Amino acid sequence: MLWLLRRIEFNRRSRIALIVALVFVAAIRLPSYAAVKAPVTLARTVLLVDLEGDGPREKIVLDARRDPSLEVWRGGKRLDGNVPRRWKPWKLLTADVDGDGRRDIIVGVHKATRFFKQPHNCVFVYNWGGRRITPKWLGSSLSRPFSDFLFANMDGDRADELIALETLRDGKKCVVVYSWAGFGFALDWQRGAWTNAKIVAATRNQLLVEADGKRLNVKSLR
Repeated sequence: MLWLLRRIEFNRRSRIALIVALVFVAAIRLPSYAAVKAPVTLARTVLLVDLEGDGPREKIVLDARRDPSLEVWRGGKRLDGNVPRRWKPWKLLTADVDGDGRRDIIVGVHKATRFFKQPHNCVFVYNWGGRRITPKWLGSSLSRPFSDFLFANMDGDRADELIALETLRDGKKCVVVYSWAGFGFALDWQRGAWTNAKIVAATRNQLLVEADGKRLNVKSLR
């Protein structure tokens, strides 16, 4: 469904309307979110990253015991905070999702959303403007329920792609790669239908997955 966004040019209002419609269709076709267990909430994660591309590194802290759970520090000074503890954050990454040369802050949370009332895993993307953390995309879901994700530059352009480990309708696992589409993510390609799987690592030439007892470079599979 979401691949349509890569093939049709929309004005902003039409694109938002389409995404909302696709979410409602997905709600009918997706497997139950109960099939994907809530992840273990991390106590504390610290990343040292040059978010602005200007040399100095910011310290990004995700602490699920604090409220707000996400903070950005520079030189011993707390600059801003975001992400309520009740959202049950469980993963912290940074990525340049749109290729603008600035790192975005990515947080995995487990919460109910407007379109899906049962708590489930979400990927929330935040801008860092030098002083404030602001939402860039707080998506209700991806194509299907997912249990893990990461970002990597899979095609050599300036932007990082989103890679998700998703659950199919029959309970099997697959890997899905998305790219930024201006407002949300568009599906690029999908691989696999495994009983058990986990993402190991991703680079431009490889997407390594441990699946049903084998280590596979799924980027080379067709």
